[in-house]
Amino acid sequence: MDEMQAFAKSLALTSAEGKPGGATQRMSLQHWYPRLWDEWARGKDSGVADVYGEDEETIDIEGEEHLSMRLKSIIPSFGRENWYWSQGRCVNEFDLRLYGADEHLAEVYPKVEGNHLLQAITGNIGRYGEWRVGRHGLVRIVNRLFGESRKAPESEKIFFAWLKDRGWEAKLSSPGILAKQIYKRLGGAVGMLADKDVLALIEHMNGGMVSKGGAQIDDRVVAEREASVAEVKRKLNAHRYEWFIQKGIFKLGLQAKCPNCQRNSWFPMAALKEELDCPKCLNTFPAAGNIDQGRGGWFYRTAGPFSVPNFADGAFSVLLTLEALAGRVTSGRRSTPVPSFEATAPGKVDLEADLAMFWREASYGDDTAGILFGECKSYGPFKPKDFQRMRYLAEMFPGAILVFSTLRESLTKEEIAALTRLAKFGRKHWKAERPLNPVLILTGAELLTWEHPPLCWNEELQRRFHNVYSLMEHCNASQQIYLGLPSWQEDWHAAFERRRLARAKRSQGWLKA
Repeated sequence: MDEMQAFAKSLALTSAEGKPGGATQRMSLQHWYPRLWDEWARGKDSGVADVYGEDEETIDIEGEEHLSMRLKSIIPSFGRENWYWSQGRCVNEFDLRLYGADEHLAEVYPKVEGNHLLQAITGNIGRYGEWRVGRHGLVRIVNRLFGESRKAPESEKIFFAWLKDRGWEAKLSSPGILAKQIYKRLGGAVGMLADKDVLALIEHMNGGMVSKGGAQIDDRVVAEREASVAEVKRKLNAHRYEWFIQKGIFKLGLQAKCPNCQRNSWFPMAALKEELDCPKCLNTFPAAGNIDQGRGGWFYRTAGPFSVPNFADGAFSVLLTLEALAGRVTSGRRSTPVPSFEATAPGKVDLEADLAMFWREASYGDDTAGILFGECKSYGPFKPKDFQRMRYLAEMFPGAILVFSTLRESLTKEEIAALTRLAKFGRKHWKAERPLNPVLILTGAELLTWEHPPLCWNEELQRRFHNVYSLMEHCNASQQIYLGLPSWQEDWHAAFERRRLARAKRSQGWLKA
């Protein structure tokens, strides 16, 4: 501050009357540095200059190797002298909105930076210091006129680098790897699975658990089942059927009857030849005369990761939950999602979650952001170890949203009791009218539909929760719908009244004494 005052005195400024050093001269000194990189930057500090220019551009990166894109520099028209000798003349902020990729890409970044996160963001050690995390996305320090080519940042690398800065070594679990493969096979269009009849057909064909009315009635894992072409077409509408075939979800084959053991077997198109090997009796028989060439002879089986039973080992529910949270709940939300992962750290209990996500959305004229973790089930119940795992995540990451999702449309009494305890624990006031660890509950009503809340609910709930559009509002509403709890604003008000009455009683006691 002393240096700034000395500099101000050295300026030969004139007064309002045009006289140097006049008594009416006034100067306002701002001696704090504008917080350019934290969550309150830009618009929160009056010392930050206005934006000199902005640009919006759509870049098609489909088919590009490694999802590369070129970001051009936006620079002011002044100050270009000796540009190439500059260490940075301005900054560019990139608010990326990424669509249609076959892998999860990062749109949101954590505000607290570390060396591993900065390296994951930069992607190039030679330009290690040129990138930052801004309030709305990535910020690049511009020190040259031309733009820069870079790869679109992957969610997995960004999230795991953030965990590594906190001492955790993370990796995708087996279900997470499977979910990643399914997402890639679907080209990111996970919403095509948001139908209970489609999931039931896939589960029937891959030999997994049979369910009826949302309840499992047989947990025996049997061999894969084939379905005739006519049956698959009947259970899928024309658009979905053509799309599933194009994505390779099903593989086509023929049924043949072995003349030795008199049993039918299914043979994929790639295995058809003049002589076939019977998988039942292991004898070889000629294909001619033993293959049913009629319309009923063509059958489908599930292919690749879709042939894994138990609803792809839970990957379907994970992907549908991420889709609901990142996409169909509201179009204005940005996300950095990660499927099932596990993490270890010396001296700490291992972390495990079915999903995680950095999120950011515009709400009431201001941006809100945070992190969430999820526990997902297909049609099985939540168990005590699931609640313990989520409680541990809440303790490790204050402010995180805890998501419990299931493809069922209702919860058991035991689940409601356990979720109620966890929801009450997380309802403690944290900051900015937000609970410490809000709980969000998703069921088949939200996951197995194309409608987003509140439109996916019945008319009564739509009237009651007509303004549920933000993630926090959805958390609050879900606890009222599925747990029968009051809104957390009512809880906070009741707690405030209890404290006020207690203070009043203590004051009366002191006065009497």
